[in-house]
Amino acid sequence: MRNLKFTALITCIALQVSQLHAQQSKYIIQLRDKLGSQHTLSNPSTYLSPISIERKKKYNILIDSTDLPVSQKYIDSIQASGKLKVLNASKWLNQVLIETTDSEALKKINQFPFVLKASPIANRPTSLNAPEFKEEISSLTN
Repeated sequence: MRNLKFTALITCIALQVSQLHAQQSKYIIQLRDKLGSQHTLSNPSTYLSPISIERKKKYNILIDSTDLPVSQKYIDSIQASGKLKVLNASKWLNQVLIETTDSEALKKINQFPFVLKASPIANRPTSLNAPEFKEEISSLTN
């Protein structure tokens, strides 16, 4: 009887850990362009602060498409794709970071014409001595 309780406890713990791991599935959604944005390069004051605009002028840095925010239409479409959470959007990289375990949402996202690709990202190892970290380092140096 005691062995049965111990086995049941270990099984429950293993299920909890696997659910926690599944809940941490993060993906980078790379976007093709910034079409559909209400912002334009000719009116940067709608998306850049006065300090940013002045700094660009001071150092002769042109305002370009990397300064434009990620299209809100794209973010809204991704958000509406299923059970997922938008964690961040990078205007410079033109990509969105999401968290989901919904494979159907990922299929739908990959079918959008404005999506270049969706790539999973790995969780960071808890230690530099973690076997998976050492394996990645050795594969990069060989």
